[in-house]
Formats: sequence, C-alpha cells, structure tokens
Amino acid sequence: MTRGTRRRSVRQMNKHEAKDHLDKLWSDGNYSDITVKWRKKSWNLHKAILSKCRFFEAAFRNPPNKKTLKFEDEEDEEAIGVLLHYIYFMKYPTVDPPAETTDNEGPSPETHNPMNTRLSTRNRHSQRTGRRSVYDASNDETSHEFSPNWTEIQARRQYNRKNPLFHAKVYALAEKYGVPSLKALAADNFRHELQKHYDNERFIECLGEVLGGSLPHDTGLRRTVASVLDMNMELMHDAKVQEVIEKTGSAMDILVLMAGRRERHPRNMLDRDKISNLSLERDSPFDS
Repeated sequence: MTRGTRRRSVRQMNKHEAKDHLDKLWSDGNYSDITVKWRKKSWNLHKAILSKCRFFEAAFRNPPNKKTLKFEDEEDEEAIGVLLHYIYFMKYPTVDPPAETTDNEGPSPETHNPMNTRLSTRNRHSQRTGRRSVYDASNDETSHEFSPNWTEIQARRQYNRKNPLFHAKVYALAEKYGVPSLKALAADNFRHELQKHYDNERFIECLGEVLGGSLPHDTGLRRTVASVLDMNMELMHDAKVQEVIEKTGSAMDILVLMAGRRERHPRNMLDRDKISNLSLERDSPFDS
C-alpha cells in the first residue's frame, strides 16, 4: 500500500468514525444539552450542532442557559423532523419522517403492501439493535424502543416523499428558521415532484398551500407553480384551479410570474417578427 493510499484510507476511516459518532448523538441523545419540543413530541439534541441554524443560534443567546425550545403547534411534524435531521447531517433525508401510527395499524408479515420500501442500511441496523430511528422523536408517554410497525411507517414515508406538498412544507419551515441550503433542496424536490403530479389532486393541494401560504414575500415555489400552469394552460380551465386562484387572490401574481418566465425563455413566446410580418401582409381597411 502506497503512502497516498494509506492517507486516503485513514481519511475515509476518520469520516466514517465521525459520522457514526454523529449518528449516535442524534439517535441516542447522549450528552444532550437542549430539548426541542413540538406538542407532545421531544428531541434531546445539542446546542453546538443546532447553532449552525441562525434561528437556534439566536435563541441560545437569550437566555444563554436555555434548556428547552418549542416549535409552534401549527408546524408540520414531519417537516420539523427533516429540518432537525438536516441540521445534523446536512443531507436531505432519502426517506421521510414517520407519520403518526398506532399499534394496530401495521400490516401483518403475510400481507403484501405495494408501497413497502427497502430499509436503508442504517435503519436496518436500528431495527436489529432496537435503537430508535434517526427520524424519531422521543415521546413523553412512550419509550425510545423501535416501533413494531416500521414497515408501515416506511411505506408512509415513501408516499409522503413523493407528494410535492410535503416538500412545500419543508421549504416553508427552512425559510422560517433560516436554513437556505435546505430551502434550495426542498424547492428542487418540489419542482421535480410537481412536474409529475400536475394533473391530479396533489396539484390542487400544492396550489392552495403555495398561493395561500405564509410566505407572501417569497416567490420561489410560486414561480414553479406559475411555470407548470404556463406549460399546461389547460389547467386554467379546471374549475378547482380557478377556485383556488380566486380564493387566494393570486391571479395577478400568477400573470406577472408567467410574463417573467416568458421573458427569461423567449422561445416559449410567439415570434414577434412573424406576427409583425403577418400584420403587414393583411389588407388594411385604410388602404386605397
């Protein structure tokens, strides 16, 4: 083994050791010095890591001995899980945080579920050892033991990840709590999924969330929605689409965003020269 190969091997080992340590801090809550709460859920986390986020950094300063932080009740639980997980690992989760479930919701082992997804290596390890998932919050009324309904939870996560509305909620949360890189990733995922689901009810849900959302100053997702409408003008004849636009008072905003898109992509516009030539060729009523 050459010296360069040994160095690369050592760097790789160091990277894996650091990641394993971070995984353990996240999943076990060891050495936690801050508890983050949402309703009855809580996460035992670490100020040194959370302070990468502007919101948390400011919150820890006043007062400096703060032991608990609480998300507002109206926030989305799954989006909160993605936000916290991203601050730790700087990766957009490949599988979404778990939806609420009860002990009798999980399918029996013999039941075939077409939405079942393959567990990641980390989560398979968690299932074998009884450790809680990297996405799970501790519950004030339950232990940290691994849920017996993991297959069902995984299936729901996969379903949610393919729903553009989920990424819209992550986007809004990342904007609110000052995590611009997560916001950019959520916008990319939203755009990717919306282009596949513009012709069904998910688009109507997203339209209401984005146009009637709590980020009137931010046009990131609105531009995506306007782009989809512009490329699929038949949607403007849909009664449900018209109802959402009218209810949110967004007609002018959409028109302006469509115009801006056509200015940036002139090939989507009619050829003005051809229009001019056609108008000149027409017989004018004033011709003698």
